[in-house]
Amino acid sequence: SPTITTSVIRDNAVGIRLENGATAAITNNVIEDNSSYGIYANSSTLTITGNTFSGNGSYAIYLSSGSAGSVISGNTAVGNGKNGIYIGGGTLAQNASWGSDMPVVLGGTVTVPQGVTLTLEPGLVVKGVSGGGLGVDGTLLAQGADVAPIVFTSDRDDSYGGDTNGDGAATVPAAGAWRGVGFSDTSTGNVLDYVIVRYAGQAYNPVFTANAALFTATSALSFSNGVVEHSNIRGIYVYGANVSPTITT
Repeated sequence: SPTITTSVIRDNAVGIRLENGATAAITNNVIEDNSSYGIYANSSTLTITGNTFSGNGSYAIYLSSGSAGSVISGNTAVGNGKNGIYIGGGTLAQNASWGSDMPVVLGGTVTVPQGVTLTLEPGLVVKGVSGGGLGVDGTLLAQGADVAPIVFTSDRDDSYGGDTNGDGAATVPAAGAWRGVGFSDTSTGNVLDYVIVRYAGQAYNPVFTANAALFTATSALSFSNGVVEHSNIRGIYVYGANVSPTITT
């Protein structure tokens, strides 16, 4: 379990690369001017705190879905090719909490399996690429605040979280730019409060159907103080005659 701290890490292909069950604490470093990712982690569990990422050619941090339970907080990312944390599609390996210090980019369908809880901090911005989305078979706790909502949107949407895809004004979001958030009939205890969902509803089976930004096949969903906008055909789609989530303003 190495500790990497108070170092300057620069001019590599990847600043720090960890794979195959590695664990590490990466704290208070300057990670800059690497040609690709600042940190690349595949199937590893990391603590990444207090670092500054700048001038890296791609995303500040890349995590496989098996690394998405890492603890990441208090970091700064400016002037990278793509500012944010990229999570590859796949299934979370453990409970995870995503902090709000950098946007999280869903690079494919990220699945929260049964028995696993994903917790999102107030103020977090989650962006989906085309084909990206969040499928919940377990539990999603997304409890924002009036002054710090949790935002789900397209990676082309620069109005929340800045220019995450690093192309300036070259691309703009449109309805159905990414899949959205889907809750299967096995998911339980889901809470969305002060959550904004934008530009979603790209069709995909089996979790994301009906071209909806939010899809639910379970009654175990509380959605309050929310905004669903710029969706492809439908904002919220409730699937099943006996499915009755709680939706309030």
